[in-house]
Amino acid sequence: MKKMLIVYLSLLLFHVNASAQDAIITVNGKVTESGTGMPIPSANVIEKGTSNGVMTDFDGEFSINVPENAVLIISYVGFATTEVMVNGQTQLEIAIDLRDWSNFRRNSSAILK
Repeated sequence: MKKMLIVYLSLLLFHVNASAQDAIITVNGKVTESGTGMPIPSANVIEKGTSNGVMTDFDGEFSINVPENAVLIISYVGFATTEVMVNGQTQLEIAIDLRDWSNFRRNSSAILK
């Protein structure tokens, strides 16, 4: 009886551990500017909370291996940083917006005299 209980608990723990791991998928995508649809070359595409990341190519395209429930962070100078949930999708089209500079104020102490 004691052996049977140990075997049962071992199998239960193995099942819980195996189901807690997310499958790794390859996500292919393209990053474009939302206003024009032009591709954004050299944009950063990073899996949130990790150092796993890639840069888009000249056509704004990328490929990255991530867990199926990952969140991707897309950033590029002059554009608003965007977070995208993968949700098991293997193909993403991501349009990012220009950063809103209307509330930008110069720091007067940074101006050289």
